[in-house]
Amino acid sequence: MPDEKCSCHECHARLVQVANPKIREEVKFVPAKLRLLEHHQAVYKCPECSSDDHSKISKAPIPRSLISHSKTGSPSIIAHIAAMKYVYKVPCYRQEAMWKLKGLPLTRQQMSKWLIDVFNNQLSPLYDLLLKELKRQRFLHVDETPSKFSSDCFLSCSSRSRNSSVLS
Repeated sequence: MPDEKCSCHECHARLVQVANPKIREEVKFVPAKLRLLEHHQAVYKCPECSSDDHSKISKAPIPRSLISHSKTGSPSIIAHIAAMKYVYKVPCYRQEAMWKLKGLPLTRQQMSKWLIDVFNNQLSPLYDLLLKELKRQRFLHVDETPSKFSSDCFLSCSSRSRNSSVLS
């Protein structure tokens, strides 16, 4: 309560708070934010072994990036692109417009290249393991709900596809 209303109506003594019950809860939507993370590599030299004409330099190990030589292809960006494309069925051309509105001009070609690179190079062991497990099963259940796809999904003949995969 404001100070002017925090006094007793009868004796005008200052009121003391005795409880603070929860009245309601609200869910607040916080829009996604982009942050630039800088990675640094510490460089060391030994003052005892080093001289003016010869220095022994050591560099700290750096964590490997998901996509080599990519400034914007971070794991969180690529995971979001993959989720939007494969879970929420948002094609790359629409994501391109969404990223541009957020201030990150990604092209659909760049997003597609990242997804192909990550799936081929990083997730192939997981794919092989899942395929091996699927082939061991006697029966497979698939979701054959039809989905419309646009031309950026690399479908040459049909504009409709099913959400199932062929086991090869």
